[in-house]
Amino acid sequence: MAKETNITTTDDVFMAEMQDIMTEFGGGAVDSLTTADVVMPRYKLIQNTSRKGTPGKWVSTTAPEEELDVLNLVILDISTYRVMFPEQGQGDRPLCRSNDGYSKSDSNGVGDGNCESCRYSVWSKDPNTGRNIKPRCSSGYTLLGVILLPDGIQTPGMVSLKGAAIKPLKQYFTRMKTRNMPSFAYITTIKAEPKVNDLGRFFVPDFEFGETLSLEAVKDMALQARSFKQYISADIMADVEMESPTPAYNGADSFTSRLDDVDNEAADDVLF
Repeated sequence: MAKETNITTTDDVFMAEMQDIMTEFGGGAVDSLTTADVVMPRYKLIQNTSRKGTPGKWVSTTAPEEELDVLNLVILDISTYRVMFPEQGQGDRPLCRSNDGYSKSDSNGVGDGNCESCRYSVWSKDPNTGRNIKPRCSSGYTLLGVILLPDGIQTPGMVSLKGAAIKPLKQYFTRMKTRNMPSFAYITTIKAEPKVNDLGRFFVPDFEFGETLSLEAVKDMALQARSFKQYISADIMADVEMESPTPAYNGADSFTSRLDDVDNEAADDVLF
């Protein structure tokens, strides 16, 4: 039998009444808040090539000094995004970006408009070596949910995953899809798994199903999921630090291009 974790919840009747009030009268000041007013912690996995932090630890953008060995997350929503930076030494602002992973968000972006068919998003092969050539434009995922911190505090947060993290993430998605439970009914535990090969040492996320929440907690998370979908827009969930990854490490361009060979997955932007 799955273990249940006790998460403090607000009375179901009270929360239902709050939802009815918001549906009829709106959210008051909340309705006036825009993307610029929201500060959402974004968690990333520190690599050996990162500017700061301990490799293999998880840190947030709002409290980078607080490092976590394991990230415990209740997933409420998932989004994709894409971004393309200039070649190394040619600037660090993106040439094109998509906040939803489907179409470019900036009309001035160099992309074709439709991300799926865009010439910058597709893989190609080197005619001389037969080796896969990564797309100029890289993709990423954002997991939006509630972070359960070691001290018992719950906080809304996002987890940015890209590059070499995509393969284990999609494998976890497959397991989630076949579990026949909402993503907010259990804790997703994310550890850092070290990898060592001829490219060096790096870390990839390791996803596992954690404890199953109590029924009362699941209902509370369901309400939060509905609220998040209503108030959190795609541009907040996109990883829009929009900083070129290449300056973080001397020789990073060659490192990231070679790391593409790992499991035949795109591994650019591993320099978080």
